[in-house]
Amino acid sequence: MQNRTGVTIKKLVQTLRVARSATIDVNGQRLTLDPELSPAAREIVDRLPGGH
Repeated sequence: MQNRTGVTIKKLVQTLRVARSATIDVNGQRLTLDPELSPAAREIVDRLPGGH
C-alpha cells in the first residue's frame, strides 16, 4: 500500500478515516450518501488498484 499510494500506512489511515458512506432511511426510502473526499484523500484513492 505504501508503494502504491506514496504515503505511510499511518498517513493513509488518518487521511481516509473520514471517507465513510452512509445509508439512511427517510419515510421508507433508502438513500446512500457518498463521502466528500478531500483532495488528499481523492489522490490516495485514485492511486489504489480499481480506484477503491
